[in-house]
Amino acid sequence: MTSPASTSPRSWLDAALPAALTGHERHRARFLVGAGVLLLLGYAVGGAYIASTGQTGSTLLVALAAALTAGSLAGFRLGWWGREQAAWGLFPTAVVGLIANVWAGFGLEAPDLVWLGVVPVAAALVGGRWHAAVSAALAAVGVGVLWLQGGLEPSGAQAFTAVNLTAAALLSAWLGRFHKATTEGALAEQRARLSHLTEALRASESRYRSVIETLPVGIVQTRMDGGFALTNTALARTLGFESPEALRASGLRSLDFYGDPSDREGLLEGIRDEGSKVVEVDARDAQGRPLRLRIHARARRGASGEVIGIEGVVEDISAEHRVRTEAEAREARFRALVQHASDVICVLDRDGRITYASPSLRSATGVDPEGARGASILDLLHPEDVDRALATFCDAEAPTTGAEFRLRHVDGHHLFAEAIATPLYDDPAVGGLVATFREITDRKRAEAVLVRAKEQAEEVAQLKSTFLANMSHEIRTPLTGILGFADILSDEVTDPEQKEFVDLILRSGRRLLDTLNSVLDLARLDAGRMELTSEPVRIGEAVEEAVGLLAPLADEKGIALAADVEDPYARSEVDPGALHRILTNLVGNAIKFTDEGSVTVGVRSDAQRVVLEVKDTGVGIDAEFLPHLFEEFKQESAGAGRSHEGSGLGLAISRQLAERMEGTIAVASVKGEGSTFTVTFPRADAVPLPAEPRRSRVLVVDDNEMTRSMAARMLESAYRVDTAAGPSEAEALALDAARSDDAYDVLLLDINLGTMDTGEDVMRHLREHAPYDARPIIAFTAYALPGDRERFLAGGFDGYFSKPFTRDTLLEAVANALDPEREAKSTMIVRNRTPRREASGRIVLVPGVASE
Repeated sequence: MTSPASTSPRSWLDAALPAALTGHERHRARFLVGAGVLLLLGYAVGGAYIASTGQTGSTLLVALAAALTAGSLAGFRLGWWGREQAAWGLFPTAVVGLIANVWAGFGLEAPDLVWLGVVPVAAALVGGRWHAAVSAALAAVGVGVLWLQGGLEPSGAQAFTAVNLTAAALLSAWLGRFHKATTEGALAEQRARLSHLTEALRASESRYRSVIETLPVGIVQTRMDGGFALTNTALARTLGFESPEALRASGLRSLDFYGDPSDREGLLEGIRDEGSKVVEVDARDAQGRPLRLRIHARARRGASGEVIGIEGVVEDISAEHRVRTEAEAREARFRALVQHASDVICVLDRDGRITYASPSLRSATGVDPEGARGASILDLLHPEDVDRALATFCDAEAPTTGAEFRLRHVDGHHLFAEAIATPLYDDPAVGGLVATFREITDRKRAEAVLVRAKEQAEEVAQLKSTFLANMSHEIRTPLTGILGFADILSDEVTDPEQKEFVDLILRSGRRLLDTLNSVLDLARLDAGRMELTSEPVRIGEAVEEAVGLLAPLADEKGIALAADVEDPYARSEVDPGALHRILTNLVGNAIKFTDEGSVTVGVRSDAQRVVLEVKDTGVGIDAEFLPHLFEEFKQESAGAGRSHEGSGLGLAISRQLAERMEGTIAVASVKGEGSTFTVTFPRADAVPLPAEPRRSRVLVVDDNEMTRSMAARMLESAYRVDTAAGPSEAEALALDAARSDDAYDVLLLDINLGTMDTGEDVMRHLREHAPYDARPIIAFTAYALPGDRERFLAGGFDGYFSKPFTRDTLLEAVANALDPEREAKSTMIVRNRTPRREASGRIVLVPGVASE
């Protein structure tokens, strides 16, 4: 069944139009074709009438007009020419056809002439102003011809008709042109406005898209099925794509990125009920990496208000979520620490009122932590501690540590606590002063015990001193009489046997006096009551004096006692009496424990110290007893098997005296061979030691262990030598030495190191680092081929020698590298004369070649 549209006049007209025409141009073309069809019908009717009257000329004109009209329409349909060109074939031709038709009929009285006023209007609407003007001019000329040459009677009515027709034609042309101009102006204005609106819309869309693309957060619009309607670059990259186009091309929907698809259903429900919703969800990007997203979403609604999708902002808060989660974990951990800490932790406001108390408050004082909030911290303290607490907790502007208070327990007893107060008023997380109390009751009790013990020890020491003083008085008084009368008897008694008894009494008394003096001296030293003076003493003179004093004892035993003083003028700041006591103890012991041989007392010195040595050939000391030698009352032979007399105090006193005078005492002994006691004192006239000259450092790199050991032994007497077996070890040693400001002065590199990297590679690597860009690097190798020397020198080495080499060759190579001035005296040739740095001025010599 044919549709109405297919049989309408418009469809017939559209069939005669070019297919490319659209819009307003199509409407004008329809008008052109319609006018042409009407003209052809008019030509057919008029031509038939004129032909019936036998007027051949008019018939031909009408036929020509019809042919031109039909040709114009056909050419327009086929696209040979446009609408305006086709109009030239219609409307001027229509005027000529009308004139020819009228000429053959009724003349100026013919009703057809009314179309002369219509044709210019149609020409203006379809063609243009020139079409209208030409049509009007032809109409006026045709009317004039009809009037003047048409054989008509020039009556007044006919003249009036001719004038009116001419005026109507001209007026129609003007009206057509005016209408077309007005219409075209309006259309042009509409087109300009439409173009402006289009450009504005395009610019607005561009700005909107630019804003969306530059936002650091994702922008999204989705459909109900989860498909993406709009995305920006930020969202695409968040989801693992380079661009929105790549995201859309992937075919993935929004719900494919949710970690839990139910989160999207919950979001849809929320925006249906509330209009908008903010949620945080777990998601995964296209590569499966976990994301945490914050979505600010609202509903997209259709024309009828139904929800057609979701639109909103998507933020990637993965880093924020991770930081927040870690912070929450730390907070939970710290809260757990505070909750389970044995210390009492309180937060106080500026008035000293508790805003927080840890659970340990209950275990420490019996007070409920929640109930303590709002209470003053002073309520928990002993009344006598309140004044100090006010300064610590209420007026604190800086951290306070070590403050001690007594906390009051609910049952009435008090416990000692050490407090630390830290003001954190400006910290929003705290907003107060953090007071930490640690119970120290047990420590206070222990301190009290220690104080009591100290007091008791001091009391015992006092009793000991009093006892020793009393005993000294009680022993010295009768001993004075014994020694005095024995001395008198020694002069008066003449009987040899009685004289021997008197001498025994004298020796025993003196021994008892020495023991008494030693005990008292040790007691004074332990109590710090022995006052020592300090003055410059020539140690050599003191030694000679002691040797002279004790020589009779040595003579009695038949042993040699001698002084060996290398520097008689060496002095030390010591107490003369204390020095004499040390000498008599050491030399006396040496004589006592030497049955044959000799005792030598030597003095030697250097710029900083004076050394006193007492060497004997006596019984020696067992190695196991040496650590106990300087302990009080300790003797190697003790009990019933004791072989020598003595109190065991002499060495202990000597050590304390030496240390009080900033000296040291040491012993070396071999059982059965003798002992050497060494006492060292600072030299009184010592001068600062000159700085020890720096010994040059040499690095030897060779993969052969024997060669490394041999080279090190050859060089170690003159240089500090390190060795390396391979490139990595060599470079590490060299760079570490440079970083410690003790870089190697000369480097000796074997060429073949048994690895992919050779000695040449090591040299090039080191040349890139200061100071090895200017330090001499010498090559040595067993591959002594012709041209090797020149190649190595050209490659950057400063010298070269081949294996095997002698000690003299090696020492001379290193010495020449360190001291270019030796060139004139050396038998080595200068090969690499261009200094690596102008500032260094170093010229390295190659050993083993005669001078050129």
